[in-house]
Amino acid sequence: MPRISVVLDKAYCADTEDVTGADHLYFAGAGRAKTRDGKIIEEGFTTRPTRINDGQYGSIVRIDKNTGNVISGGTVFEQDLPSGCFFDFGMTANDQDASSDVGKLQAVTRTIERDIARYPYAPIASVVFTVVNSFFALDGDDTLGVASLRDFEPTAPISVDQMPYGWKHHVWDFKEGGIGWSTWSYRLYFRIGKL
Repeated sequence: MPRISVVLDKAYCADTEDVTGADHLYFAGAGRAKTRDGKIIEEGFTTRPTRINDGQYGSIVRIDKNTGNVISGGTVFEQDLPSGCFFDFGMTANDQDASSDVGKLQAVTRTIERDIARYPYAPIASVVFTVVNSFFALDGDDTLGVASLRDFEPTAPISVDQMPYGWKHHVWDFKEGGIGWSTWSYRLYFRIGKL
């Protein structure tokens, strides 16, 4: 069985959302695979907020949904998937404006996993966006971007059988321009691999 892995490598900030200083950038999302017999294999994630300012790179580390511990490296999905599976992925980029609460980030990850299993035909990025906003709307966290695998792979969900072995590198630019009070510009470097 091939192993499918998604790694968020690093983020670059050209312009923060916060006009008074650094942002606290974090990502939330999930990977989902559907087997031939209809079984859903999912893995949700939330990363630790990373303090990042204009012109800086930030590393990505995941929060374990069960223990709350930080897991080094940016691997956010890693599953052995059987032949015949179709893989999909979605995520949001967020600026944490309220105090850090690891317990809440763990709950976000568990809720994302529950909801993508509950709604197997819903777009993953939409489910993630809804979950994150339901948890953090009152805390004032800002959603900076929403992405689905289809933004990078037009044929998504991807057949695991047709994916080539090795890594495919992607870049996600998410920004809000203009002359408004709140603008931002980020770039996330990530990769998807069949190992």
